[in-house]
Amino acid sequence: MFVKNTWRALLLLAAGILTCHLASGQNYVKLVQEEDLISGEAYCDSLLTRISFPHAVSSLPNYPKANIAAIELMQMLQEPDIELLEVYVCGSTSPAGLWGDNVKLSQARTNNVANYLQYALDIPEEKIHKSSIVEDWDRLYDMIAVSDIPYKYEALEIIRTKDWGERKTALRKVGNGRLWKILETDFFPELRSVRFGIFCRMKPSAIMPKIETIIIRDTVYIKETVIEEPQPEPVASTPEVVETVPVVCEPAVTETTATKARRRNPWHFGIKTNLVSDAMAVPSFGIEFQMGRHISLNIMGKYSPFNIFVKDDNNTNIYGIYPQLRYWFSNNIMTKGAFVAIDGGATWYTLQWKDGLLYQNGKEGEYSSDAGNKAPAWKVGVSAGYSLGLGKKKAWGIEFETGVGYIHYDQNIGRFNEVSQKWEISDFQSKQHFGFTHACINLTYRFSTK
Repeated sequence: MFVKNTWRALLLLAAGILTCHLASGQNYVKLVQEEDLISGEAYCDSLLTRISFPHAVSSLPNYPKANIAAIELMQMLQEPDIELLEVYVCGSTSPAGLWGDNVKLSQARTNNVANYLQYALDIPEEKIHKSSIVEDWDRLYDMIAVSDIPYKYEALEIIRTKDWGERKTALRKVGNGRLWKILETDFFPELRSVRFGIFCRMKPSAIMPKIETIIIRDTVYIKETVIEEPQPEPVASTPEVVETVPVVCEPAVTETTATKARRRNPWHFGIKTNLVSDAMAVPSFGIEFQMGRHISLNIMGKYSPFNIFVKDDNNTNIYGIYPQLRYWFSNNIMTKGAFVAIDGGATWYTLQWKDGLLYQNGKEGEYSSDAGNKAPAWKVGVSAGYSLGLGKKKAWGIEFETGVGYIHYDQNIGRFNEVSQKWEISDFQSKQHFGFTHACINLTYRFSTK
């Protein structure tokens, strides 16, 4: 035991002599006057020390920062009122390489740094908290967002919208590989690292009551603890005023909020046409607006002055409007994924058919061969569908949709009087229908306001 401790002391002393010039202005051990910190939390980068690693290497390339931190901790623990709280170690990798190799690499980097600190300082194992980040896409996104590299917005869009398994392939294609080379040279080296933090606190018995607030922000939690300290008793002389400069930990966006923000698409709107209606010579046009993260409003309309099923027809006039409120299950709203909807619609028609009769919606007895009547046919129901993106940028798309519900219509039926050469009312019908209401194959083109 004596030999082991002596060797450890000599190691730290030699490391301190070799690297003490790096320690000027540094502070690798953080003293937090916090009574009830929860162990194992991730702290913001301003409280952590970063050790960089070469590509595909997990062994420590050098020890200066770890040695300096060890020396600082030894000096701090010599104070009887200070105790070690916890050591946090987190290793990460860049997206380069295979996923399976990166899993092992991030864990190995974490373990190597944690084991070195534990051995050099004889830290109890329960005070060291280890974690690893395989392919640190969040950090890469933040670095690209504040840069001015070429293809910046293409890279951010790929990371935000594509699954992790598709990102590498997509990034390699941007600019014929030029973007990927920039990422490998300027961004990936910082992701190949281990971040560690050593945290100490004043022992509870040594803490004097004081009114002071210390806020520690991290990528997962925001915590606030108030520690009390007695006010000095008033004295006859004027008290000395000491100007203090507050130390502010740079606020970090919480991981949960940041992840949601990146996955949330920019606001979209799109135009579309129903190919089924168009094929029946009833041209259609629609527009869709994104109203929330998973909600969109879709409005379709159609109009036709003729009927292709009847030869020499000059009496047909069909037009209608069909609003629809959609809920999308995926984050790629209006781009890809399934949706359900509540829909309705109103249709006005004067329709000549093969049986020689003229059908026109409206109230009983209100009939005109020139225009639609006042009371439209109407429907309400529910729909379900699926959208697919087309093309490289997914601006084009195609939707498949079907709906069920309730349809009600009142219609007059007219016959042509050969004698008077006019259409005359021969019958009136009031009907309703439960069941299938429509089927659509919509060709869409989407826009983004970003």
